Amino acid sequence: MNPALTTDSTIISCSLFSGLPANEIALISEFARIDMVLRKDVLNSNIDGVPHVLVIRKGFMKVVQLLTNASEVVVELIGPGEIYGRTSPVDLTKTLLAKSPDYVEAIEDTSIVIFTQADFEHLLHNAPHLQTAVMEQLSERSYRMRERLSDIAFRTVKSRLCAILLRHGSLYG
Repeated sequence: MNPALTTDSTIISCSLFSGLPANEIALISEFARIDMVLRKDVLNSNIDGVPHVLVIRKGFMKVVQLLTNASEVVVELIGPGEIYGRTSPVDLTKTLLAKSPDYVEAIEDTSIVIFTQADFEHLLHNAPHLQTAVMEQLSERSYRMRERLSDIAFRTVKSRLCAILLRHGSLYG
């Protein structure tokens, strides 16, 4: 990856940042880097040994989890304005022992905004509108996950498939 420097206009073109005040956009631009991920490229949030947060600017990626039997499962699709990576510090040792690693794979050529985790945390502390936008985005993802768990628990395979197709059609076109 060769991330490029950002400008305020490229930051505003990302839906997560589009409604933020100019002073927060300027602050985000100081820390953000833009990169292009080609279709089928694979990334994780640990880039060159440093934890990062990725925000999808344009395009779509799938979050893939490795299972213990060396198979993979697509956990979710993420699109414009959605976040991949840890947005706050946690005990990574416990997290890594508790679950197998995941990564993202580009479904199509995808533009991403890249922050180191430390820079993103700094932004969340100093940009209250960004903090609200991130909380809203994460809340929406949490709701979608609860919907999916409910589907798994209470629907037949046929109705789950129909629900997935309808949901993805409305979310991603």
